[in-house]
Amino acid sequence: MKTPAPLSKAIEWLTAAGAFLRRIPGQIFGDLSWQKPRWLARAGESWHRIELAYPRQIAPAVLAIFALLCAGAWGWHWYSHLPKPHRVTAKITAPEVTKLEKDLKFPRLIVYFSESAARLDDLKKPSVQGVELQPHLNGTWHWVKDDILAFEPSEDWPAAQTFRVVFDKKFFPSQVRMERFTYETQTPPFEIALKKIELYQDPTNPTQRSITATLELTHAVEPGELDRHLQFETVSGANIFSPNDPAPHFKITYGLHQRVAYLQSSPIVLPEVLTAGIVLDALNRAAK
Repeated sequence: MKTPAPLSKAIEWLTAAGAFLRRIPGQIFGDLSWQKPRWLARAGESWHRIELAYPRQIAPAVLAIFALLCAGAWGWHWYSHLPKPHRVTAKITAPEVTKLEKDLKFPRLIVYFSESAARLDDLKKPSVQGVELQPHLNGTWHWVKDDILAFEPSEDWPAAQTFRVVFDKKFFPSQVRMERFTYETQTPPFEIALKKIELYQDPTNPTQRSITATLELTHAVEPGELDRHLQFETVSGANIFSPNDPAPHFKITYGLHQRVAYLQSSPIVLPEVLTAGIVLDALNRAAK
């Protein structure tokens, strides 16, 4: 069986169009030559063998493939234009650094929903269940409004910690469809602020000098932890401590909530070319 007339006409038209297009570069750039790549030649030979072996099936197969492509395109267009289900979204504000006060007030973690998401009976409760922090932190959850949920911690937030807020699917009313049930936030990093630095001179012994500094920390530290991360350096590299004085050449005492550190260096010896300003700059660099 020969190729159907409509298909033959289409092939002839494509062949003529191809011949016409091939002549255009020649008119512009001159004579050009092109040789079929092996894969194209092999594909043509394979198609010719299939056409000879199954002459009656060629036309129905081509029409079937064309119909499948049309059906796929129509199906994708139909699916992409379906109305999307309405979803409630949530946004988490990361807790700030706890302000250094006599009575610490740990900042809340707040979850803002795009619309009302609370159960009516939960709005009256001092705390609710069905939502948790991972890793765990002591505290309680409660609704501030029907679209604002708050976590009140009973301990300070750790530094630079990623927390996941995980909701149980039954936490929300049945009509509330959440975009997702897990969200992430991160606490602020640990930082040190140099509040005061002085070159101290003993009034009773003018030759007895040392450097004192007051450091304010964003988070409490265990005694000895800060000592491992501080060191004295001078811009010139000169040694300002006695050879008999072992490192780290200072001692630290702690103040309010282990977040204020008072540093006092060992006695220092200032060479004539080393000014007090250089020493203070050295401690500034060490604190950073």
